[in-house]
Amino acid sequence: MRSIDRLLGRISNDKYFRLSLFIIIFIITSSYFLFRFSILHRGYEEFFPGFDFTVFYNAAKAFLNNAEVYPEYKYPPLSIIFVIPFAYLHFDQAFLLMCLLNLLSIFVISFLILKILYHYNTYLSFWEKSLLPFAIFVFFPVTKSFYGGQINIIILLLVTLFYYFFIKNRNLYANLSLLLATIIKVWPLILIVFCLFKGKKKFVATFISMLSISSIISILLFGMHSHIRFIETLMEFQRGSTTYLNISLSSMFLRFFEFFNIPHQDVFSIIFTIFKIFLIILILYYLYVISFNGRLFTSKDWEILVFSLMITLTLVFSNMTWYYYGTFLVLPYILCIYVLNLNGVEKLLISASIILFSLYPLFIPSGVNLVLTMIGLDNFKLYYTYVYTLSPLVYGPLLFLGFILYKLSRSRKELEQRC
Repeated sequence: MRSIDRLLGRISNDKYFRLSLFIIIFIITSSYFLFRFSILHRGYEEFFPGFDFTVFYNAAKAFLNNAEVYPEYKYPPLSIIFVIPFAYLHFDQAFLLMCLLNLLSIFVISFLILKILYHYNTYLSFWEKSLLPFAIFVFFPVTKSFYGGQINIIILLLVTLFYYFFIKNRNLYANLSLLLATIIKVWPLILIVFCLFKGKKKFVATFISMLSISSIISILLFGMHSHIRFIETLMEFQRGSTTYLNISLSSMFLRFFEFFNIPHQDVFSIIFTIFKIFLIILILYYLYVISFNGRLFTSKDWEILVFSLMITLTLVFSNMTWYYYGTFLVLPYILCIYVLNLNGVEKLLISASIILFSLYPLFIPSGVNLVLTMIGLDNFKLYYTYVYTLSPLVYGPLLFLGFILYKLSRSRKELEQRC
């Protein structure tokens, strides 16, 4: 650890560390688009632009025609209100509108991040400010969300709004932002745990009241049947999958079991679920214990790390975490890189996490035969074995989780030494 720390510590100016990271991600993303262009001309293309947007578009069409939207639609019933306008347009027009909304969201997110950084007395250079929207866009989960017409970028916008209003003590706007994010996707609910660790009990009580009211309105508008179907769909979705796009911790074991044809997978799933619950309780208990350190509890490190931890726990310990959900780590990554004082080990962990997310093209089946042929290894089974036994995409969020826990421990020790 010390040798790594000394090696990376030579980058004494954090500006060069951030610049190097940006250049690496840019090169990887640019290479992917060149690779995709080659695939398109060789007939290996699996997905088309807007392939995920069809879920929202078809759900809106089905709802207007009084047809069933579940199980294809995997979002709360009330969220359909936000996608209904798309149904009145041709698919190409609707997808273009979604792209424009996502692009606008990226610019608003960048503006809000600058405001958040100012709050922490962190100021960017002119070039860093100018490149921030582009840096967010070329982060591969964001790029893929944009390409597929996903709603993840809009959720990131709402979560960023929540965090901005929360640290500014504008509780009503923070509650509304978190409520809108939760109405569209369920996972932002975990951020109320972050609020509790910040001692905002009144805020949490207000949010629960608003969520209860919106739930009652949703049931009145869409009926109990739609909500039961949503819960059934969500539970089925959370059974997990062995698809290479699932980056949750459980997916790694599911792929391993499937590849080696190991029996009793249901028994393993139960045991592993218990193990995950135990780990989550252990981590939350650790947070609870160190929260009694008053100086740490009120520090910006604590605020940023606990917020980042809540999002990362969702990605790691959910049974089904699409690769695109890495979009939600944009704000945590930027806050940790720009605001926190990082040593060499921490720089290594966070860099490896971001780069692994960006190396997505190396871990997908699309065009694999083409790549292997180009390098003289026309052996798809070899690649299949590699992906299923090592599950490289899983390590992106895992490394970031390791970074957060390590940084929390180091911050606690530093404060104790000062005292």
